[in-house]
Amino acid sequence: MINYTLSDTQKEYSQKAKEFRSEHSDKLLQASRDSVFPRELFEQGVEHGFPGLFIPTEYGGEGLGAIEYALVSEHIGFYQTTYQLARALMVAGTDKQKEKYLPRIAEGKVVGSDDISEPNAGSSLKDIETTAEKDGDEWVINGLKVHVNCAGAADVHHVYTHTDEGLTVFLVEKDNPGMKIGEKDQPIGTRQMPIHDVIYDDCRVPEDQLLGDNGGGYEVFFKTFNFSRIGNASDILGHGKRSLDEAIAWASEREVGDQGTVTEFQGNRWKIAELKTRLRAVEHLRNEAAWRLDQGESAVKHTCMAKLRAGEVALAAIEEAIQLTGAHGLYRDQGFDMAWSDAKTLDVAGGSREIMRNVIADQILD
Repeated sequence: MINYTLSDTQKEYSQKAKEFRSEHSDKLLQASRDSVFPRELFEQGVEHGFPGLFIPTEYGGEGLGAIEYALVSEHIGFYQTTYQLARALMVAGTDKQKEKYLPRIAEGKVVGSDDISEPNAGSSLKDIETTAEKDGDEWVINGLKVHVNCAGAADVHHVYTHTDEGLTVFLVEKDNPGMKIGEKDQPIGTRQMPIHDVIYDDCRVPEDQLLGDNGGGYEVFFKTFNFSRIGNASDILGHGKRSLDEAIAWASEREVGDQGTVTEFQGNRWKIAELKTRLRAVEHLRNEAAWRLDQGESAVKHTCMAKLRAGEVALAAIEEAIQLTGAHGLYRDQGFDMAWSDAKTLDVAGGSREIMRNVIADQILD
């Protein structure tokens, strides 16, 4: 029987993340404006267990699951690429790799990035052109990665390549002389996780930095990103929920002449009721997907459903928040523009709605 009623522990982590975001909202907004990674806040999250949220306790983590991951990600998004690195290590890492990196991630000492996209390869992993060739006890990586979040801040990259055996993943540390970080890009959203190109030019890594099997990259990808899709959906959902709540709070106090407050107009009341209902439905979709992951299911269909609906509903909620607040909501210090830009970016990143629909249909029909 499905049961995703939140436990006391889950409620506690959700509340801690909500309070953390509220306490540091000005810093987070400024980091977005300046497009800088908030390393100080990343490290401060250690006292709440955020970096090591689902890392097993034997490696210094909290040992929690997908539901806690979803609840924290709803309020704090800048851990996402590091969570992806942690998940990749957990599903494919050797004991030595886990012992080397997972405790450092849990301690807030390692920021991760995932180097996947290329100029001619986005969602199609088979089109990846970055190569890795064996040379003695080392692998030599050559290629160009684009749209890499946290590339400049990352201590450890997990990079997707092609070898003679097929798609293969390697761990590359930031001080590797064969890896160069390109100029910072200027995306509209997720600017707290700045985007750069990453150039691999005869980048040598030892054999023990191979993550998973040679040719086993697809397994690493799907086991990692099906899980992290929950974080993506939660981040989007959080932007929608916060924006609408902030707008309602303001509109409830805003008098319109002698006609009452903005929220006393029936048209606005119906819009609020509709969007609150839709956001709640997305929350249930997300919670079910996370619950299924915690039961050991792959939950591919459910995670894709959650991300698909999160993008559609959260963006509608943010746009209505701006409508409810009128000119007040058009100023950048209110943060609605950042919420929309982040939600839209995440709506596309990690699999567009079209990709989500294709995967859901495949799960149902094939």
